[in-house]
Order: sequence, then C-alpha cells, then structure tokens
Amino acid sequence: MAAFATRLAGKALGDFFKVASGAVSDSAKRATADYLLGQRGASGLLGKMAQYPETISNLAGAAAPIAAAGGIAAGASLLGIGGRQQDSSGGRAPSFATQAYTPGSMPFTNEQMGESLLDQQRFQHQLQLIQARKAAGTRAGSLQNFGGVSDIMSLGQQIYG
Repeated sequence: MAAFATRLAGKALGDFFKVASGAVSDSAKRATADYLLGQRGASGLLGKMAQYPETISNLAGAAAPIAAAGGIAAGASLLGIGGRQQDSSGGRAPSFATQAYTPGSMPFTNEQMGESLLDQQRFQHQLQLIQARKAAGTRAGSLQNFGGVSDIMSLGQQIYG
C-alpha cells in the first residue's frame, strides 16, 4: 500500500500512509485479540476463532490497512473528492467546455458555441460548393475559345465580376 501511495502522491504522503497503516494495523490487532480473549468458551465459529487469538488478530491487523484504504477511496468517490469532476462542486472550477461562452450575453456554453460556429462554417462551405457547381455549369471560368487578351479580360470579369 505504501508503494502505491508513494507512486501516486509522492514521498510525503507515502510516509504518512506507512505510519498510518502501521497504527491502524496495531490497533486492529489489539482490539481483535482483546475481543477474542473475552470470547473463550463461546460456541460456533467465534469459539473456534477464540482458540487462536494471536493468529486471528495478526490476520485482522494485516487486513485492516487495506480495508481502511478501500473505505477512504469509497468515501472519496461518494463525496466526489479527487478524479475528474463535471461541475464546480467540491471547490473546483468547471471545465472550459461547460463555462459560459460570453457571460451575460449569450446562454451558450463554450462547447455549444463551438458546435454552432462549426455548423455555420459547414453551411458556408456548402454554399461555396453550390456556387462553384453553378459557375462550372455556365462555363464561367472555362478556357474554351481562348484567343487573345480580350478573352482573358472577359474571362477575369466572369470569374471575379
């Protein structure tokens, strides 16, 4: 567990987890041993476990830090701490895509405005394509009957005029 924490969060946090996991482990061992010593003579599974308090308490001590880390991770997940967040809860700013495009003037987010601008650009390109097809259909800009300078001038006027 300590190596995992060191890799993810750095040495200081790793050292903290080493100390904390040792304390959790020792506490779980003592509590388990004390409980099992009080259950000597009980029947069933608890009675069997009470016959071997040292072994059972060592197992509980080894499992306690893992269970604590899992509990912390589950609690953090439920509270939305850490990882990616979709909104500003938890003190983080919202992502760029979900921020208002121009605060107060348009009811769009940056993502919606980007999609709108892209749709507008697609529309403009479609219009240009239609205009180019019409120009090709009327043979404006074609090089047929290319003769002299006057033809070049009239060709330029057809294309740009």
